[in-house]
Amino acid sequence: MDNAINVFKKVGNTVIFQNKFLKFSTICLSKILYSLLNIPVNKIIRKNRIIFITGIGRSGTSFLANLLHQQNNILSFHETSGDNQSLIDAYCSMSEAYDYIAGYRKLIIAKRLLLSSGQLYCESNSYLRYHVEILKEVFNAEIYHIVRDGRLVVRSMMNRNTFTENDKHHTGKISPHKHDPFVNSWNHMDRFEKACWYWTHGNTYLLNKNLPIINFDKSITSYQYFCKQILEPLNIYISLATWEKEINKPKNVSRKFIFPHYDNWSGHQKEKFRNICGPVMESLGYDL
Repeated sequence: MDNAINVFKKVGNTVIFQNKFLKFSTICLSKILYSLLNIPVNKIIRKNRIIFITGIGRSGTSFLANLLHQQNNILSFHETSGDNQSLIDAYCSMSEAYDYIAGYRKLIIAKRLLLSSGQLYCESNSYLRYHVEILKEVFNAEIYHIVRDGRLVVRSMMNRNTFTENDKHHTGKISPHKHDPFVNSWNHMDRFEKACWYWTHGNTYLLNKNLPIINFDKSITSYQYFCKQILEPLNIYISLATWEKEINKPKNVSRKFIFPHYDNWSGHQKEKFRNICGPVMESLGYDL
């Protein structure tokens, strides 16, 4: 039965069998195929330690995925095709997000574990930040909240497509819920303010889950912190030389830096940032 996991793959909404092409939604995949694979998949999931590291995008998940991938005793992954849409689903409708995680993604992770001798599965994935409760339920997973200085994250967003027409199918579909303090002013907020809100909202959501926190800024400046907050909880070893080599590599860097560093922001921009991000920055230990 375990071999059954290998006879199909999912491309978009198409589940491909050896010589057959049948179209299924994620929900159909969960209800029809999952019933055939439920026992071996659950067995594989149960016997392995599964960890997710999540947070706002541009906060170091790519760095961690790359670094951990170099270790022989860890199965390390970053993001999976389909996760970006599931972020929207989780923000808007938790039931759709559940079907995605408990169906397709559970099978993907089980297949990865089946094909490897590694006993530790670690996924550093910002797209799954609204899936925390589902991940705990489906995988009995350990989850860590990775944070980065909001000034750096907002700058990175402003140098990318966040809240532009080119990102209308991602951030363009995210706006404050009806009880959010910014819901009434959203349509009058500029792109910079929306980027600030995006950082604040995602981190606030995760802070309310009381997850262990990994400070990315400290992780790339202090090997001692890196060991204490990442290596010790994961029960792995990465040498100082390996860590130094990795932190000196540019990882997932924005191509252009048209939007300036915080030091060169206007007084008005700094005020907006303080008003929107200040309380969360303070709770994370950052000085403004």
